[in-house]
Amino acid sequence: MSEEKVIIGRFWSRPLLGLTGLTPRILVIAFILWFINIYMYLLFETKYVSTSAYQIPAGIYLLFLLLIDCALSRNRRGNLSGAEYAVLISLGAVTLGPTAWIGNAWATNFCISPASFLSYFYTANPEYWNIVPSSWIPKDPALIEAWINGGPLDWGPWAASFFLWSLYYLITIISIYFFQLLLRRPIIDIERAPFPFAMNAIELIKHAKAEEGRRSIFSPRNIPEFPMFWFGVFMGMFVIGSYTFSAWMPWIIRGWPEFNIPFLSSTGGGGWLYLDIYLRDVLPGPSWVFQFDWTRTWAITAFAPMNVLYTAIITMIVFQYIIPLVGVSLGVLDWSYRGGFWASWYYQEQAQYGFAFDHYGIGGWLYGLGVAAILFNWRHIISTLKKAIRGEPREAGEPWSWRTVWIVWPLTGIISIGLMFAFGIPLILAVTLYVQTLLLCLFATIIFSKFGASMANNLRWSYAPVLIKDFGSALGYWGNPPGTSAFTTVAFSNLTLNYVPWHYSWQSGGGLGVHKLSKELGADERAVSLALLIAMGALFLIIGPITFWWIHVTGGHQMISAYGLGYDGGWGTRFGASQALSYMLNNRTEELFTFIVNPYPAAIIGFIACIIVYFMHARFAWFFLDPLGILIGGSAYYWWPSYGGSVLMMTAIRYLIMRIGGARVYNKYWIPFTLGVFAGLVIPNLFVGIVLQIFGYL
Repeated sequence: MSEEKVIIGRFWSRPLLGLTGLTPRILVIAFILWFINIYMYLLFETKYVSTSAYQIPAGIYLLFLLLIDCALSRNRRGNLSGAEYAVLISLGAVTLGPTAWIGNAWATNFCISPASFLSYFYTANPEYWNIVPSSWIPKDPALIEAWINGGPLDWGPWAASFFLWSLYYLITIISIYFFQLLLRRPIIDIERAPFPFAMNAIELIKHAKAEEGRRSIFSPRNIPEFPMFWFGVFMGMFVIGSYTFSAWMPWIIRGWPEFNIPFLSSTGGGGWLYLDIYLRDVLPGPSWVFQFDWTRTWAITAFAPMNVLYTAIITMIVFQYIIPLVGVSLGVLDWSYRGGFWASWYYQEQAQYGFAFDHYGIGGWLYGLGVAAILFNWRHIISTLKKAIRGEPREAGEPWSWRTVWIVWPLTGIISIGLMFAFGIPLILAVTLYVQTLLLCLFATIIFSKFGASMANNLRWSYAPVLIKDFGSALGYWGNPPGTSAFTTVAFSNLTLNYVPWHYSWQSGGGLGVHKLSKELGADERAVSLALLIAMGALFLIIGPITFWWIHVTGGHQMISAYGLGYDGGWGTRFGASQALSYMLNNRTEELFTFIVNPYPAAIIGFIACIIVYFMHARFAWFFLDPLGILIGGSAYYWWPSYGGSVLMMTAIRYLIMRIGGARVYNKYWIPFTLGVFAGLVIPNLFVGIVLQIFGYL
């Protein structure tokens, strides 16, 4: 090899700024994958129904990158180091898990959600948008017509609004990240339970690269040693493929008949095993409906601590059976409501009885987790402030000095609130929105620290547009008829400014999670932190403008036709803001904005109960009930009832494996099988994307 090639090779693999894992080649790979992700994401988002089942998951890129990396390497262990993979995941370009929420940059929802909201907002009655402050959106009829119908984008009239929106989002998520760094050690490093969130990616990388005494899972000579991994790949392809192909083949080949595997339906993004129709008379309830959508339940049961799962099952029993039985005995509920798959009584009564949630709002349990984390770690927070005042150097294992954290977080928080105030939002509401965002993101971090990103699928959309109705009413900013400045300003601020930070809460949990990756894979703490900040900046400087331009060129009307949602409500869309708008336009705000001033009594009970359970769990080893187990059990019943059956089934399987085979069987068979399932899930989606492209449907 010539000296010139050696120099070039060293440049591409040399750590930047002396930070292990942050190399030029990883940045280049990340940028390439970002654009591939954007391309596939926007194709599906603007032309077809919006669901992650039809996207090309970022996990496929990690899988293929590992395969290529190992194939091109002479030693079959790959050229890229584990630290570089940790940085790549921090950049949000790849991941491997139930969904791709570990990263930041590739999830273009940050930028696409405002564009989607504009598509709905502009096509609504002008009385609803004409009085919105001009700094928020252009109001030139010609510009609006161009946005709806598509065409070349003139950046001039949009520049100011786009800059302010992007600046607000960027400043807010940076502020959230640095706030969470204050609690990183108490929540993540001193967590009694394992950290399953990153285990699937960590284990796959270590197995692929034959680290820590492992044999490479991708080496052809080692395939017989990992039968469960490849069986898992097959199962993942089969399960998601049964849905993906049955849903898409009629689109690809006209006249292709729809098909379903016996006992399975393609409804809801996965397969469903309908034992409910046979057993509902024995014991009514949705526990007899098992959803084989592994993306939601597998991560919980594969890696979560058993006490979390036991708590979830206890909670499900309480929510699904004890509360209804008590309600029926008191004459509050009619038992006939319990019949049928959807258990329709839930829609009418769950808001009153489920203290973890309320309908289209945030329940007390969710706020309680964030508040409890702050209350029980206040000494740690104060100690970091003292260290910042004294100017102590950066501690080992911390990406930034405490002085930096205590300067960046308050400063960006003030700017975030100030931008909302500049938009015309009353100061007290702006402060409330910011505090709420911090609590929700802290809640997400706690979730990730236990069992991973799967709950993001459960909660990410329905709870996007929350806050303000009662709070604004108490302050005199709500209750006015539609068409007034107060009504529209408050609604618009809630649905736009608060939406993206709430959505970011899931990524923010992953943002702290990458620090776990850095330890497991040998990357520098500051390398992964810088990678996160690079991803955030690229998101708004590169990905945001591309997304905005794309939707303008293709036409905002496509966003509406793709989701199949008119302006009169209907099935929820991918963007909570658009669904919220349908409520707002039909004066159904009572169903949307809840909890702040006049919350349900159950929400108050849930808030108090969460803090008590959090305290008991943190202080007493004998107290096995876990606050996140209650969240799993409550949400498993709350949103998709079939999750309850899936959690029951998967917990039982894992329990039997541990009891019969012990930790050895669990680690040798169950973990590789789980990794294979995650890998197999993404392959059918890639195939569908390629075929749709070939047949000209994209």
